[in-house]
Amino acid sequence: MDFQTLDTFSFENAENFVAAFAGEILDLVEEFPEGIEEKFSAFEEKNANFNSLNALFRVIKDWCRKAARPLVLIIDEVDSASNNQILIDFLAQLRAYYLKRARVPAIHSVILAGVYDIRSIRMKIRSDQEHKENSLWNIAADFDIDMSFSTTDIEGMLSEYEKDYHTGMNLDEIAGLIYTYTAGYPVLVSRLCKLLDEKIAGTPAFPDKRSAWSRDGFHEALKRIIKEDNPLYESILGKLRLYPELKAFLQELLFNGIPIPYVATSPYIKDAAMFGFIRNVNETCK
Repeated sequence: MDFQTLDTFSFENAENFVAAFAGEILDLVEEFPEGIEEKFSAFEEKNANFNSLNALFRVIKDWCRKAARPLVLIIDEVDSASNNQILIDFLAQLRAYYLKRARVPAIHSVILAGVYDIRSIRMKIRSDQEHKENSLWNIAADFDIDMSFSTTDIEGMLSEYEKDYHTGMNLDEIAGLIYTYTAGYPVLVSRLCKLLDEKIAGTPAFPDKRSAWSRDGFHEALKRIIKEDNPLYESILGKLRLYPELKAFLQELLFNGIPIPYVATSPYIKDAAMFGFIRNVNETCK
């Protein structure tokens, strides 16, 4: 389940959240034990006697009791709604049922995926007295896979494109240019290629794909991507508004050129790395 797929209104009150949650479950699951699908349908249509989290968890408990196999709930983009009290209450109830799983039917595993460390959500669903080192919400797996494209990756994709369109581009040169200006960041790589294919080719200066996929065509695409407004830039600017210290740190790094040691325990360096704004290169922020 992806929380970003739920409508915004889903988090305004418990009734809407339960209805939207039930709708997602109905879309994702193909087969239910007897009587469970009807109950979720009633939630979705808001025909249940009481669309509340307690009512929802009674159905989930019944589902877990009747299910032939253990149920696993995977929630993606959970941090997109981590400031919403209804979601926090939902996660808190999940945790409460999990802790009673020896006596009460409960979901076997709950997997929360997102950019933020799950421990930041943990702090919201329990009181300070309950913060213990050995808590199930303390688990946060490191994700060490580099998702960026290398020059070889980009050249391989361009080679596939070239098989279809025969532009005659210099694969090594164009792949190198793309990597130099994007560091292999997937969204930027894809966007530059899309601009070259759909916006640059066919313009008076670059009448066909052959002329577009050139050094001059690339720099024209670069001018456009710098000037445009897109969801990536909106997301970046949103993070800077939320984290003033992070904004000041990046200004120092970008405009003053001051070498800043990479200190993993520094809050703003940790945030900058988490959001993908910086890298650790020889123990220095880059």
